[in-house]
Amino acid sequence: MLRIVSGTPTTVTATGTSVSLTFARNFPVDMAQRQVEVFNEAWATMRDRFYDPQLKGLDWKAQGDRYRPVAIKRRNRVEFGAIINRMIGELNSSHQNFSASGRWSKSVRATGVVGWQLEAPEGTSHYQIISILPGTPAAAKELKLQVGDEIISIDGQDIGAGQNLSIAMEGKVGERVAFVIRRAGEDRNVVIRPISNNVQRRLLYEHWIRQRREIVTELSAGRLGYLHIQGMNQTSLDRFAVELYEAGHGKDGLVIDVRQNGGGWTTDKLLASLTRKSHAYTIPRAGGAGYPNDRLIAPSWTRPVAVICNQNSFSNAEIFSHAIKNLGRGPLIGVTTAGGVISTGGSTLLDGSSIRVPFRGWYTIPDGVDMELHGAVPDLVVRSLPGDEEARIDRQLQAACQRLLEDLPARRRE
Repeated sequence: MLRIVSGTPTTVTATGTSVSLTFARNFPVDMAQRQVEVFNEAWATMRDRFYDPQLKGLDWKAQGDRYRPVAIKRRNRVEFGAIINRMIGELNSSHQNFSASGRWSKSVRATGVVGWQLEAPEGTSHYQIISILPGTPAAAKELKLQVGDEIISIDGQDIGAGQNLSIAMEGKVGERVAFVIRRAGEDRNVVIRPISNNVQRRLLYEHWIRQRREIVTELSAGRLGYLHIQGMNQTSLDRFAVELYEAGHGKDGLVIDVRQNGGGWTTDKLLASLTRKSHAYTIPRAGGAGYPNDRLIAPSWTRPVAVICNQNSFSNAEIFSHAIKNLGRGPLIGVTTAGGVISTGGSTLLDGSSIRVPFRGWYTIPDGVDMELHGAVPDLVVRSLPGDEEARIDRQLQAACQRLLEDLPARRRE
């Protein structure tokens, strides 16, 4: 197979003027042999950089010999990558994968959404609105949309129950879209500018947060605050610094939620706020105890906390969950976390493929348990039931509030 190499080398004349020289050149590549070399490079990278030098007791040479003949016969890059991923999957580790170069991709115009949830009840011929997300275009007061309204058409295209609405909404983010809405047998026209799925997901998340706060306030009669840490990243850390005071102001305790948190790197920064010991307090002339917050490297919360985790708490969110439990900072509630805790890095291989390699393990103190494959086990296990989400029941949040409220009097006597 011929490959093309091109570039723009630059030469400098005696007067100091630079001149760019473009070129392109074909050269032959033995694709079969290159595939062998890429496989060997991926195999060797895992051998030399995996966090466990013993590769979890696997005979890595035997694994290479087993998968190599199968992989190098593939003439499809996706299949080739799948075989390598099967090989490194023998290590039964998180934070690892092989991505073959040269995959085909297709650009799709963004699909617009308006913020309603639709359902086609049995025996009906059209979708009906069953909920409207606050803050979205569908929630605009001037539209006067209601639960139970039927969607008849979109931009003149009839929409029946069971049809894929995404096709009719493709490429219409920010555009004026005409809908025919039917209520009590009468049709009317409305025009809505759809938003993107990313914007709707953000609004849905904020709505979910507001609901959790309302539940905590109601269950605790205002004694507890609530905050959710969406990710272990700088954006979520900045939000945590603001909400720690906002959610905790005037509260006796705080429920901290790391469910659905995919990880990152900020556990130690969060713990700096939650595990600081008070050493003094201040009283100015006008009275009122306090402490100069401008002297703290991070906001501080020293009152009781309860932390909620679940099976979708991953990586650094698991490290945080382990830490809260092992440091005795507060009860951990929910279900065991994912068990995927490893520091990872990546390498680019000779054909542009990439491989992600776990290079550093994490172990608990004092037991020395490898957090990989050993998720954080809650002090109080509370499982969600299949119908809870539809019924708007959050058993784990309820249990966290109850447990924290039970702990408050005991902590106050200490």
